[in-house]
Amino acid sequence: GPSWSPLDKTPVPSLATPLVVSPRSLAMKLSLVLVTRNRPELARQALDSVTRSSSQVDQVVVVDQSQPGQLLQAPNDIDYLAICEQGLSRGRNRGIDLARGEIIVCIDDDCTVQPGWLDDLKRRFSDCPQLGLVFGQVIPVAHDPAQVVIPGLVFKKSSLARNFAERIRVEGMGACMALRRRCWERVSGFDSQLGAGTSLCAGEELDFSLRVMALGYWISNEPRFQVFHHGSRSHEELAALARGYWQGTGAALFKNLRAGRLEVGLYLAQLALRFFVGRSAHNHGLPVSRLLRLQAFLQGAAKGMCYRSLEVKS
Repeated sequence: GPSWSPLDKTPVPSLATPLVVSPRSLAMKLSLVLVTRNRPELARQALDSVTRSSSQVDQVVVVDQSQPGQLLQAPNDIDYLAICEQGLSRGRNRGIDLARGEIIVCIDDDCTVQPGWLDDLKRRFSDCPQLGLVFGQVIPVAHDPAQVVIPGLVFKKSSLARNFAERIRVEGMGACMALRRRCWERVSGFDSQLGAGTSLCAGEELDFSLRVMALGYWISNEPRFQVFHHGSRSHEELAALARGYWQGTGAALFKNLRAGRLEVGLYLAQLALRFFVGRSAHNHGLPVSRLLRLQAFLQGAAKGMCYRSLEVKS
C-alpha cells in the first residue's frame, strides 16, 4: 500500500513494495540514450549488455561525438547520430530529440547493465504522474583501490523528494538516470554549459533535477535501477576529477539561485550542514581532502553566479 510522508498526510507511492504491471505502464515507450566519445570498445560493451538485458527498451539512441577513427561501428537496430559538437549535455539533448519514448533512460558509455535493471521503472512513472526523474545506482566494478579509483553511487533504499525540503534525501549521477520526456521539454533540456566536455566538467544532472523540482515534479532514488561502472581513473587523475565534480556542483546550485529559484537555498543549507558535520553529498566515492572540495565548490559557485544560463536544447 502507500507509504505516508512524515511532513503531511499525502499518500505517496512506495518505491520498495512489489508492483502489479498495469496496462498503462505496458503502453509507455522507453528510449535509452547513450552519448559516447572516443571509447568505441567501451560503448560497444555497453550496447551489448543493453541488448542482452533490456527487453523493456523500445528504442536505443547513440550520439557519437568521437574523432575520426574512433567512431563506433553501430549495429543496424539502433538510431545512431555522429555529431561534431562536444559536451555531454549537448549530446544528451540531441539524443533525446531523436527519442520516441515517454521515458528516457540515460547511461554512460563506460557502464554495463544486467537483467532486471529496468524492472518496474515504467510502472513507477505510470503510477506517479508527479515523478519526473529517477536516479539509480552506479556500482563500481571490482578493482584494486590501491591502483585505480572508480567513481560510484551505491545505496540500499529507495528515497523520494517531493520538495526542496526533501531534496537532500536523493543523490544521483548522470551515469544512471531516467526522466520523463515531458520534464525535459518543459525545462528546455540539459544546460550545455554544464557536464563533461565543458569547463565545469560536471553538475548537469544536479542542475536538471533542481529545475525539474522547481516545476513541481518529484525525484527519487531506486536501487533496483542500476548500472555497473567500468570507468577507472588513476590516483594522479583523482584530484582533477574531484575538482570537476565539486565545481559543477557549486555552479549548478548558484546558477539556479541567480535565476531566482530561491528555494534552492534550503537544499544548499542542508548540503553545507552535511559537509561540515562530515558526511558530504556529491563525493561519488572519491577520497579527496575537504579543503580541495571546498575550494572547487567555491570556484564553481563564482562561475555559476557569473555565467549566463543556457537552458536550451543546443
